[in-house]
Amino acid sequence: MKEKSHGERGRLIERLVAIRKRAGLTAKDLGQRVNRGDCYISHVESGKYFPTVDVLEEIVKECGSSLSELFYTDFNSYKADMRLIDSVRIMDNEGKEALLRLFKILRDKADDAKVEEK
Repeated sequence: MKEKSHGERGRLIERLVAIRKRAGLTAKDLGQRVNRGDCYISHVESGKYFPTVDVLEEIVKECGSSLSELFYTDFNSYKADMRLIDSVRIMDNEGKEALLRLFKILRDKADDAKVEEK
């Protein structure tokens, strides 16, 4: 059984593995797709290799992701944010306008609450 890596590097590797698995790729398949060889991704995921940012970008793009997602510090929050953004993207203009009105109301209420606190 593999030992879990710790620290920022370990968390980055965990996010990279999650992105690869979400794309439905094996480490071997991904290594071949980015022209790095069969074992390259496994070595990255085990911490033996650590790719440059350019190579990381190539890897996550092949998985349908981005460096932003990879480096986002709260992966679960990132996924929730992306679901929200995707939901807004598919809204028609009327829905977007209604959402903007709702945000304005919420912002105004938050501003009122700040004034009351002072």
